Amino acid sequence: MSELRPLKPLVAQRHSYKKGTLRYFERQYIDKTRELSELECSNDTIGGIGYWVDDSSPKKVPAETAGGKPLILVAAGKLDILRITVRE
Repeated sequence: MSELRPLKPLVAQRHSYKKGTLRYFERQYIDKTRELSELECSNDTIGGIGYWVDDSSPKKVPAETAGGKPLILVAAGKLDILRITVRE
């Protein structure tokens, strides 16, 4: 999915509006083939958002990326529908 439909960064709108500085989160699809403790974000982001697209839940979710930035992990539901849509 990352190759066919890469995710764009997510802007932290409230922070950007209040502080006048553009801040955003890097987003990516993640499954069990990726080691969560080794995830990295680019230097110009404030953190990472990972979309978990695997049937089994991760054993341990770190609060930060390997570089010390906040990490948010979102588990996808109805993966069977997602797989059908991606294949089409």
